[in-house]
Amino acid sequence: MDNRIKRENMIDNARKTRLAEIRGRDLERLSEKHISKCLHLDFRIGPIKFYFNPLTSIAAGKIIWAFVINCIMAKDYDAERHFRFARSWITVRARGCL
Repeated sequence: MDNRIKRENMIDNARKTRLAEIRGRDLERLSEKHISKCLHLDFRIGPIKFYFNPLTSIAAGKIIWAFVINCIMAKDYDAERHFRFARSWITVRARGCL
């Protein structure tokens, strides 16, 4: 019984120490440290600050434009079919995230 109480006190002390460490962190510095590891572009145009990852932005732009061009070039019934498929795929994925 005595060992169990000692072990529980050790766990409580370890938790208290860990919580004190977490509360003592400089979150601003930590977030800047982790953000700086990512590939990004960071610049200002006037009062507007831009911060983005060029790889994901270019990839997303290519995917969106490929879909738009496919819809424009396809026959009406194909475009409608593709749009219906894309819309159902997005809504099914969105429901899975909830």
